[in-house]
Amino acid sequence: MDTLRLLPGFEEIGADRLAEILAAVSVRQYEPGELIIREGEVDSRVFFLVQGQVRIAKGEAELDRLHRLGDLFGEMGAIDGGPRCASVQAVQRSLCLAVDAAVMRTLRDESRLLFSAVLFRTFAERLAERLREMNDENLRLRELLRAHGLLPA
Repeated sequence: MDTLRLLPGFEEIGADRLAEILAAVSVRQYEPGELIIREGEVDSRVFFLVQGQVRIAKGEAELDRLHRLGDLFGEMGAIDGGPRCASVQAVQRSLCLAVDAAVMRTLRDESRLLFSAVLFRTFAERLAERLREMNDENLRLRELLRAHGLLPA
C-alpha cells in the first residue's frame, strides 16, 4: 500500500479506498527479457512501473525506455480496446502494477469513480506528454526535410 501511495494521483486516496483498489489490481514481477505486452494482441490492462526498466518497441525499432516510478504503459489498449500497437519487454527485473478494466468494475461505486478519475488523469497527462514529444519530433523532421530541399521553405 505504501508503494501505491507513491504513484502520482494515489497519494490523496484514503486507506480504506486504497486497500479496495489494491485488491482489484495485480502486482507482477518480470525478469529481464520477459515480454509484458505483445504487439498486435488485444488486452485491456494498463501498467504502472513500480521499479525496474522496460523497453517499448514497434517491430524491431525501440520507441522508448521507461524507468521512473509511476511510468505508465498499455493505456492506449485500455482506452480504445484495440490491438496493442507496440511490445513492452522488461530490460531489468521490473515490478509492475497491472490494472484490468474488467476488474475495475468489481469495485464499489465510490472507489471505482475515484480510481477511474486517477487513471484518466494519468492517461491524459501521459498522452499530453507524448503529443508534445511528437510535435517536437515532427518539427525537427520538417526542418531536416527543408534543409535537404524535400519540403518547400
